[in-house]
Formats: sequence, C-alpha cells, structure tokens
Amino acid sequence: MSTADSEQSKSARGTAARMRQAKARRKRLIALGVAGISTALVAVGAGVLLQKQQEISKSTPQNAIGENAPVERNWPAAWASNASARPLGTEINGITCDAAEGVVEHTHQYLNFVVDGKTVYAPANVGINPQGPCLYWLHSHSPDGIIHVEAPQKRSFVLGQFLDIWRSTNTVDQNLLSSVVAAAKPSQVWLNGSLYQGNPWEIPLTEKAQITVVYGKPITQPVPFTFPSGL
Repeated sequence: MSTADSEQSKSARGTAARMRQAKARRKRLIALGVAGISTALVAVGAGVLLQKQQEISKSTPQNAIGENAPVERNWPAAWASNASARPLGTEINGITCDAAEGVVEHTHQYLNFVVDGKTVYAPANVGINPQGPCLYWLHSHSPDGIIHVEAPQKRSFVLGQFLDIWRSTNTVDQNLLSSVVAAAKPSQVWLNGSLYQGNPWEIPLTEKAQITVVYGKPITQPVPFTFPSGL
C-alpha cells in the first residue's frame, strides 16, 4: 500500500471514530434531556398534588375537639339575632310568659361562656318582661349564670329553649354577648365537667347541671360552680 493510500485510510478511520464519538455524545445528551424532563415532570406533579392536598385540607371541616378545630354541631347562629318581630310575652316553643313563677317544675342550672379565656354570662332578666309583667318558665334574675326553671307543669327542658327565650327577650346589653357567640361555632362544650359530644342545643336542663360553652382557645377543664344555698 502506498503512502498516500495509508494516509487516506487513517483519515477515514479518524472520521469514522469522530462520527461514532459525536453519535455517542448525542445519545448521552438525549438521555440527560429525557432524565431532566422526567425529573421536572415529577417535580411539577408533586407540586400539583401538594397544592391539591392543601386545597382539600382547607376546604375540609375539622371535627376534632382542640385548638383551631371548631366543633361541627347543630348550633344555629340565628338564635342571637334580634327577634324584635316577636312581641314580648309571646309563647316560645310551647313555653308561655305567666304572671307568676311556676312551682311544679322548679330546678336550677349554671350556664357560662368562655370567650378567648374570659368568662361571661347571660344577662339579668332573660325571659322576664317587666312591661307585662310576666316571666317565662325559663329565665334568669341576675348576670351570674344561673338559669331558673320554674314551670307550672312537670316536663323536661333543653338549653336551646333557654337560648330561644334569650333571643326573643333581647336588649342592647343582651345582644353584646350574643353577637360574640353568634360569630363562630364553639370550640368546646362541657357538661358537668366532661366534654359534651352531642348536639349542645339539646343539652337537658336537669337539676344543678353545669354547662360551659367555649369560644376561641379550648380550655383544659371548666371551673366548678357552687350553687348558692337555698337553690
């Protein structure tokens, strides 16, 4: 083989080697590109999934009792609205406003609200119409949290009935508290020192029942109440 042929053969082999190297580089670049796209797609997918989970979390009501976890109960906020359309003395849930206190069913309960750590009570004269004068079977005399049940017949009552009477005998002072508790559902409801898991509207007003309705930060335990002697 001549020198010219040898040089030409070497040149051809070099060109072929360079072509193979270039092809190999293209394959590596393609592989890296595919891997990069796959990684990007995984990252985007994970981001979309995380965003979706966050949206679901925000839209899903929390049922657990605890901080920032409102209790999902049948606790209508409408009870706190002004019910001036209902004249004072009108029968409410089968409860009339009588000229004298009933003596057949005579019990007392303690009801307090804890709003962001502060204890507040229903005002005095809930269920009492001084213009009548008349008293509903469920009423309060003082802003001390004591509910007076004084009915002319033997029957059971629930907390929701007292709240309805409170709403219907609303005044400016009474609306001060009712506006606060109407703003949100309670975070906790306690009955006789234990967390109440049922519908608070249906809490029975049994003798010496102690009811605490909490708004805002939950409490670890309500403060026990001592009823005055004579009640």
